[in-house]
Amino acid sequence: MKVNQLKAGSIITYVQIILNIVISIVYTPIMLRILGPSEHGLYSTVSSTISWLSILTLGFGGSYIRYYAKYKASGEDEKISGLNGMFLTIFSVLGTIALVCGIALSFNLKLVYSEGLTQDEYATAKILALIITLNLALSFPASVFNGMIRSQEKFIQVKVMNLLQTVCSPLLTLPILLMGYGSIGMVVVTTVVDLFVYTLNIFYCFRKLKVKIRFGHWEKGLFRSIAGFSLFIALNSIIGQINTSMDKILLGRFVGTASVSVYAIGFSLYVYFTAFSTAISSMFVPRIHQIVNSETGENLRNRLTEVFVRLGRLQFLIQALMFSGIIFFGRPFILFWAGEGYENAYYIALLLCGAAFIPQCQMIGVEVQRAQNKHKVRTIVYSFMALANVVLTVLLIRKYGELGAPVGTAIAVVTMDVLFMNWYYHKKLNFNVVSFWSNMIRIVVGLLPALGIGVLIMRFAPMHSLWLMLAFIAVYVIVFGVTAFLLSMNRYERDLITTPLKKMFKSHKKIRERENLEGHSED
Repeated sequence: MKVNQLKAGSIITYVQIILNIVISIVYTPIMLRILGPSEHGLYSTVSSTISWLSILTLGFGGSYIRYYAKYKASGEDEKISGLNGMFLTIFSVLGTIALVCGIALSFNLKLVYSEGLTQDEYATAKILALIITLNLALSFPASVFNGMIRSQEKFIQVKVMNLLQTVCSPLLTLPILLMGYGSIGMVVVTTVVDLFVYTLNIFYCFRKLKVKIRFGHWEKGLFRSIAGFSLFIALNSIIGQINTSMDKILLGRFVGTASVSVYAIGFSLYVYFTAFSTAISSMFVPRIHQIVNSETGENLRNRLTEVFVRLGRLQFLIQALMFSGIIFFGRPFILFWAGEGYENAYYIALLLCGAAFIPQCQMIGVEVQRAQNKHKVRTIVYSFMALANVVLTVLLIRKYGELGAPVGTAIAVVTMDVLFMNWYYHKKLNFNVVSFWSNMIRIVVGLLPALGIGVLIMRFAPMHSLWLMLAFIAVYVIVFGVTAFLLSMNRYERDLITTPLKKMFKSHKKIRERENLEGHSED
């Protein structure tokens, strides 16, 4: 059943990502033209600012699965119900604090943006901030139920709900925008859709999973243990917010909302890029904690290294297709998608995606660190990375505008998240990083023919219309897929593709044989 959940969850995730991209291709140009660069930049800036309140989870969210796996392995169901009660209490309190802080921030936005916004923009920003704050505050207790579902590896429910949000939000937002309600209408629709999903998840936990919650039955010392474990996860959340949100805030303060809009378009391509890789690694989080809680010594090292390399190869193949696609087709795509004035978004996307390429291939290593309670060093290193990112960004955006922000981010990420963390994985976590990189090099060598075709298309192919561009993208994807299958994939990876096809063929063959037999019997 778990294997089916993983496979089905993976399929739904990629359906969601593809739908998200397709919907975005249609929805974003309309949204940009209705809102304009300034209001779109304002919406992106305010969203990034309020998202900082998510750090009030204090890293507790990353702890639930670890302790659930621990109690499940030892068959302590009563402790699980107490754990549920404790987390729901903690996150309800934290959500209330986030609500109060968000309201206070909404009425004091000049402290953040100084003179970067006009008076009309401040009025709109206050309303946006209040609505986004309400949604964020409610997401705190709702995230506990999401954690309950994920901890039991019910990925179909999780991914279907994500798919629902992906489809409903833009489809319901579009008529609201056409009616003239602007960015405020956008965040209202998003909040309503999210509340509906929260309600469905709560219903699923009680009705299908038969989740039990006991309040006031906290195991002695449990809160202190979880708080100690979560501290460095909380610091990681702060650092993550700096690396993903600070660029927009600094641009809004020092350059203006129009530059934030350009940055947001490039950043959206980066989000799609990372979504394809995290789709795989996120579903293996419970499995990593199970391995850590059930294996020891050399068996533990071998199993973790196997997962590290196997998932790394899959993520590398997916990201190689995505990143090379952005390189070869990103410039004309942004022109057709966002329109004139967003040319710099191409370079922003290249810098952000290029810097994140290797860290995204090694995402499972982050969860291994958490499962083994060895994530403190990473947090310290990431603190320096975040500080370097802010300093470099402030210096560079004053001279280069929106292009300066991703340059600062890329320098910090490559230095800390690539160079240092690979040394740490090899020396301290006992991963065979040499094996990892030798696998990646073999993949790249196999992809050289496809990359060569991509260069030729970029240099010489006429992409003066959207349909021509889509045709060349289709050609490149086919060439990439064939090349990867024949030259880069190992047997395990080929089986992931051929096994479902063989089953489909056999099933179709049996149906045809049955129909023939029924036809003969009627004769």
